[in-house]
Amino acid sequence: MTRSLWSGVRTIALGAWGLWLAVVLSAEVPLATVSTERALSVGQLNSGDTSAAGRTLEALAELAPKDSAVAVQNAVVRYLLGDISGAVAETDRALSLDPANPTAVQLRGLLTGP
Repeated sequence: MTRSLWSGVRTIALGAWGLWLAVVLSAEVPLATVSTERALSVGQLNSGDTSAAGRTLEALAELAPKDSAVAVQNAVVRYLLGDISGAVAETDRALSLDPANPTAVQLRGLLTGP
């Protein structure tokens, strides 16, 4: 690879890395944290520990209040814990963040009836 080509590749790579870093640093909550905690709650739910999943999602909802997927997941766990009003509130929050979220729309219909 010639020196000028290598320099161009390096400049592009550094620019892309800088852009990625700016996006990650400007995020409200680190993306890895949200993904990791959502995965943890799924594992807790799959292992039958609904209460632990509820605690994990409750904390995550505070960390990522603008994440509609977290709100939907929290609504499902609230329902499984018998907290119907909490499930409806989280579904409504998800829909306020993303009115087209198909899972939230369907869940809202199931929770409140036709």
